[in-house]
Amino acid sequence: MEEDLLAPVRALREQMRDFPINTKPDPNLKRDLEPGFLLPYLLDFDALTYRRWDYWYAAMCHQQLPEEPIPQIDWLSTPDPRAQKMIETTLNAIPRHGSWESMDGWSYFRYLLEWMLWGFGHPGYSEPKEPLGCEGASLRVYQTLNICAWMLWPYDFLGDLLACSSYGRRQGFFPTPMSLCQLMAGMLFDPSKDHRTETVCDPTVGTGRLLLVASNFSLRLYGCDIDPLLCMATLVNGWLFAPWLVKPFPFLDGDNLDPAQSRQISDSIAAQAPAHLAQQLAETEHDEELAPRFEPIKKRRRTGEREAKQGCLF
Repeated sequence: MEEDLLAPVRALREQMRDFPINTKPDPNLKRDLEPGFLLPYLLDFDALTYRRWDYWYAAMCHQQLPEEPIPQIDWLSTPDPRAQKMIETTLNAIPRHGSWESMDGWSYFRYLLEWMLWGFGHPGYSEPKEPLGCEGASLRVYQTLNICAWMLWPYDFLGDLLACSSYGRRQGFFPTPMSLCQLMAGMLFDPSKDHRTETVCDPTVGTGRLLLVASNFSLRLYGCDIDPLLCMATLVNGWLFAPWLVKPFPFLDGDNLDPAQSRQISDSIAAQAPAHLAQQLAETEHDEELAPRFEPIKKRRRTGEREAKQGCLF
């Protein structure tokens, strides 16, 4: 049955296999972009493929679980080369000259994430300021970014790109391989049972790939991290693939929608860390100042340290 439901998606992949990549955006293009302008593209394409936002909408309207199981996503174990090239082309379109993989490459990466979250209408994000020397970046990104291709080949591209960048290497960011995430999910979840109301917590969420894979089984996804760039990447992945990660259901996780409960939930997630992460997280605290930008993902920081001391420019 699952194969039949995913067959149209695979057929669409074959049709779009050689989708165009815009390497020469029009410098004279004019558009007045508003918060949430990306959302119609996202919803329309999701309706053609996984229909997860339709599933989310049905549950929100009735304030209860739908009778149907969670629409499945057949996660790729390795990134599709053409889809990854499109994302890299978009990143390279941000600076007016040169490549995004420069000394300031992480600022270009952050700009893309903030631009997408603003485009999706995520709370706490306005139109981001273009990095120095990147005048016109917004409309170049608008012309090169293809979220349809991104969604059609479902994978945590952000995790791979960050890990291979100078920022990722400096931060010691090594995401769990997608194939291992899928193996872990296969061991944790019995496909013959309904796991939709079970919580899944990742106390070092990174770019969210463990939660992405778990979204095939659970509607209650929680995560925290100390790195703001990684928290934003998790939010972008959630908007693209797992609506209940960025928009929890009030009838399941009402507390997670209450700002007053944010610290308690953040500390609870950190307390559930496995032994090899417990000491690292024991030296962190919930970041009250920056929390609104990353909800429902919980942003933490090192105990007693200001965010500026971590090299973050928020």
